[in-house]
Amino acid sequence: MYADSLPALGHFDVRQNDSAGLLDLDEQEYFSDGLAKYYQHILNLFEKVKARSYVADFARMALQSVNLGREDVCLCPFLQQARANHTQTSDQKTELLSRLFGANIQTSHFEEAYATLTRHTNPILLACPTTLSLKFKMTDALPSRKANLTTLITTLSLPTHSSLLLTLPFTTLATDVDAILASLAEKQQNVLKGPAYHNLLAAFRIQRHDFRGAASVLHERLERLRWGSSSSSVLDPGNDSLQKNLLALANMLACVEGDQAWILAEQTEGEREWRAEEGRKRAKKEKGKEKVDTGPRRKVVGLEDVRREYQQELDRVAMIGAGRFAFGGGEEMDVL
Repeated sequence: MYADSLPALGHFDVRQNDSAGLLDLDEQEYFSDGLAKYYQHILNLFEKVKARSYVADFARMALQSVNLGREDVCLCPFLQQARANHTQTSDQKTELLSRLFGANIQTSHFEEAYATLTRHTNPILLACPTTLSLKFKMTDALPSRKANLTTLITTLSLPTHSSLLLTLPFTTLATDVDAILASLAEKQQNVLKGPAYHNLLAAFRIQRHDFRGAASVLHERLERLRWGSSSSSVLDPGNDSLQKNLLALANMLACVEGDQAWILAEQTEGEREWRAEEGRKRAKKEKGKEKVDTGPRRKVVGLEDVRREYQQELDRVAMIGAGRFAFGGGEEMDVL
């Protein structure tokens, strides 16, 4: 009786009917199992030839089929149970969302990529990589939502897209975005080259009224300017990077209530190395026992401290402009 009902249901088994071998075994998995799987097969073909816009189109259609339950073969309990054992809808939706996100990134449709990212209901996205690899013939696991978010943030951090980064709401993803930007800023070798991760993170925190958090990242950038690989260039009187950073930091702390206008700053690795090297040089010159003092690892920086440093920087540049320079590492200025 069940066999007799198949023609009436319109069921078609591609494995039994593909006598010419037009489809590979892995391609046959996408037939006789609903529109979503068929659209997925089409987007795979477009992905092979890097037609990203068509990949996005068919990924959307496949997702619509999954969401609406347009599965033509699910017309009797037996077939529905067989299909449920063969396909995990959540895994299929996960892969489709990831493919749609990737296609949107490749075609510079970043707002659509963000919208796709917010549709992920599972932060991990991939509960069983082995299952997906077997079903979708993938050699590697799909990227997690955080990995996709990192891709989006890294792309939007470029100068041509940074304004969009500060426009997107990131309502439920704000904590992750903050952590990603902080990680990118920490890994940056030279703060004067490449994307301005520190400034973007500060702006992102300002939008969320986290002024002390913004001040902390601006102070970190200031210390990287002073002690990092770019320290020699920022001391040039024609370079106003230090002045701008100090002014921005002072303005940020001024936005905080008086008794809270301070931050706890960590000593940078560059400063520790510089102080250690100076200590070794001093010990060698004095022919004494080497005693390295790298200074405090943490310090409290208040609004008045920043204002004082800003004024000192202005005085330093003015003195150099007037022909007065410090010699021999002394603090007093000698006329050249």
